[in-house]
Amino acid sequence: MKLSKYWTLEECTRSDKRYGDNTPTEAQIKVIKAWCENIADPCREFVGGPLGAHSVFRSKKYNSAIPGSDPNSEHMIATNDSCAGDLDTDIWNVGKNESLFWYIYKNLPFNILIWEFDSPNGGPEWIHVSHSISKNKKLVLRKVRLASGKVLTQYYNGKEWLPLK
Repeated sequence: MKLSKYWTLEECTRSDKRYGDNTPTEAQIKVIKAWCENIADPCREFVGGPLGAHSVFRSKKYNSAIPGSDPNSEHMIATNDSCAGDLDTDIWNVGKNESLFWYIYKNLPFNILIWEFDSPNGGPEWIHVSHSISKNKKLVLRKVRLASGKVLTQYYNGKEWLPLK
């Protein structure tokens, strides 16, 4: 099923069958479609080529079966209002995740935007970005893995990264 100019439902719900069924409801498909049109399509046009999108939708059962998954993950579309996907330009060598991150920050109607860990080639390893149909908070976060293995979360105040209290 085609959801937008570039994305299909199959791409947005691709999953590892070991973790169970990952089929969205009609209401959840509406939310995924809004994410594709408002976030994923403009991002693909910005990078000028293929774009990796992961975990745009996870059923509650599927999410709970994935080791280390947040039980409140935006990927689950619990409210039928917002969803999230993880974007990655580096898997296709069409751009840099850092430039895509700042493009989203400056141009798109996101709810939460997360710089997910530092990549060896600069920028985030991947970008978590959510979109809400009703209201986008425009919250910008960064996850940094310390040498100890602990994860530090920072927020961006429009000028610099600061520790999240």
